[in-house]
Amino acid sequence: MAKGILFPLWEEVLLFVILAGIGTRIIYAVFLSPLSSIPAGHWSARLSSLWIYYVRWSPRVSENERILRLHQKHGPVIQLGPNEISVASRETVKQIYTDRLPIASLFVRQFTSHETPNMFTTTDRRQHADRKRMIQNVYNKSQIHTSSHLRDLIRELIYGHLLPCIEESSLRNVSIELCELDRAYAMDAFTRYQFGGSLGTTFIQQVPQRRWYFDRYFRGRRYFSIFTEFPGLFPFFARLGITLLPKSVNEALVDLEEWNLDLCDKAERLLADWESNGGNSVDTDYPVIVAALRTALRRKYPGNTNLRAPGQRQPQDYPFRFDIASEMYNHNLGAHETTGNTLTYALFELSRNPKVQDKLRQELKSLPPSFQYAPGGEVHSRQPEPTEVETCRYLDAIVLETLRVWTVVPRARPRVTTSTCSFSGFDNIPPGSHIQFYPYALQRNGRIFSQPENWSPERWLESSPDHLAEMKRWMWSFGDGERMCVGMHFAVYCIKHAIAAIYTNFSSTLYEHGDMRLDDGFVVGPKGDRLHLKFHRI
Repeated sequence: MAKGILFPLWEEVLLFVILAGIGTRIIYAVFLSPLSSIPAGHWSARLSSLWIYYVRWSPRVSENERILRLHQKHGPVIQLGPNEISVASRETVKQIYTDRLPIASLFVRQFTSHETPNMFTTTDRRQHADRKRMIQNVYNKSQIHTSSHLRDLIRELIYGHLLPCIEESSLRNVSIELCELDRAYAMDAFTRYQFGGSLGTTFIQQVPQRRWYFDRYFRGRRYFSIFTEFPGLFPFFARLGITLLPKSVNEALVDLEEWNLDLCDKAERLLADWESNGGNSVDTDYPVIVAALRTALRRKYPGNTNLRAPGQRQPQDYPFRFDIASEMYNHNLGAHETTGNTLTYALFELSRNPKVQDKLRQELKSLPPSFQYAPGGEVHSRQPEPTEVETCRYLDAIVLETLRVWTVVPRARPRVTTSTCSFSGFDNIPPGSHIQFYPYALQRNGRIFSQPENWSPERWLESSPDHLAEMKRWMWSFGDGERMCVGMHFAVYCIKHAIAAIYTNFSSTLYEHGDMRLDDGFVVGPKGDRLHLKFHRI
């Protein structure tokens, strides 16, 4: 009899404990948590991250637009999940970077390649700064604008590859697809500076090569959001011998790493030959970025062969082979998509704004010399100096406005609080909280940018000096602080020179395109990934 009574009693006690635990969790999350005073993006956000996962993964919802509208409704700080908040205040974002909150380590480690860390994946501030110092000289603005080496590389690329491609479409009176072509131009430009003119890609001309590369690069894109939200998931299952990624995605990643390593090996042989011949003159075949990192590593770690090498060493290994390969892999992944997509959006806006084209062309005609293109003429005779291009204020306004409206990195890397802190009047935010920041929302603040949804280059020319400075403070296309994009000046250089060369010689009109709204994710382009333009000779 006692036994029959005892078990129901324990069941009731267990049920009570479970319900009490759930109730306590709800009460704490909704009323007592330090984050409970922050407006929630959704009623469930205080209890679960399911809502924000739905926003990020559902094809029916735009994460960028949803977060923007929520900030417009609730203010500069909103709660996205039990342990995650989003900030959209310039002062708060500056505070995050001033306090130097660390990046979520699992998030950046997914960008490791060749089983070796690189600058992007390094979370330790000192190590990151050391690596950045090794290469920042070849990326700084003065070097980019005064480098005759880079000037000749870009001149050859634009006049020998890009403009002939556009000229052919104009003569045939057919449209040309720009999403892929612009990424090809960005990749060709960067790899020539990175590996040297003779080793750089020729994706503009070699369509099968570029499609081989881009097919492998984008093959795993659908899994990237899972990487970013659950960065430890794939390594965890890998340790159990379970592979979650399809075989084709893993094969694509291996192909890209092998492709990159082969270029690094060829650059090493080129540099070794150059050194054996005296190492004096530098031509367009010189691999500038590889050489800078190679020299810096050997100088800082004399006698070392690798900071960290994969388990399987190979006979052809040379000093710092995998450190260089990992760094170069990360750099060229970041180059073609961000630069290419920004250029695509600039051409899209120019094509639907003929008056802006005309005004830009008038400015470009004043350059000494102009970007005039004569098919079959001397490639190296028709391009102004980079310092002259920098004087084109309207061209600069077009690029700035494109970067503002079409933010190809709409969600920044998450930061993690290391101690109790306050943001925008909300106190006691606990350590371990994930801080999200959306440049997409920041650069659409209606108080700073009138009619923020409109693409209007004139805002950068007609504003007062004080307001112009304030607008630039709110621009976050390349980040800020110690982790600002190291390739920023190179990217802007390539974009400006392409636009200037194209619109000196051609006008463009829209022919056909897919959905041009920004996709959601970390690095994005048009949702439809298709932009066909027609070019007309001036």
